[in-house]
Amino acid sequence: MRIANLESIERELAKAATLARLLEERSAAFPGTVKSWLSAMEASLSSNQLPQAAEIAAIRTGLISVEHGVIPSGLTFRGRPTRSRILNAAAVSSMQRATELVAHVVRETRSRFAEAEALGMQIIALAKFKDLTPPEAVARDRALVTMGGDRQPLLRDLWQKLLATPELTNAAVRLEGLVGLADALVILDRSLRASGPPSS
Repeated sequence: MRIANLESIERELAKAATLARLLEERSAAFPGTVKSWLSAMEASLSSNQLPQAAEIAAIRTGLISVEHGVIPSGLTFRGRPTRSRILNAAAVSSMQRATELVAHVVRETRSRFAEAEALGMQIIALAKFKDLTPPEAVARDRALVTMGGDRQPLLRDLWQKLLATPELTNAAVRLEGLVGLADALVILDRSLRASGPPSS
């Protein structure tokens, strides 16, 4: 999974906080919003060819069946179980199951990217010390950070310098092994922009 895709899934996952607020406010929009959120999460996982998309689809289908009058097993109520109470309870259960499922996917992938990001900062620190990085003004120019923009040649040139520097070769190979070349360049780009000026 690419880092941009991971961050997209994380943004969807973060929307669970909004759903929780709707539930807290007893909003009538809660079940429908949960269903829309499940649909968006399913699409995000599916676009990354993750098998968990099918599990989210099953959760969403279960919620739809409750909308159509099916009472899910395992739900208990104090007092009369009205349609809205059943639907809200099913939506809560769906949200919890989906959140746990996706959080597990994100946690496994994020730990790998966190390791890569820490390694990227170390690589850039040493690269700056050895005067391999581009001038600070170029390194920090956000206007160049565009898909397919002029920053790619700069990053690829830096990558070749890293591979050609004995003290950095192993670290660069390790970074590529963790996340692939495309995301290795993204991480180095972010590390460049987050770090201080080159050593003089």
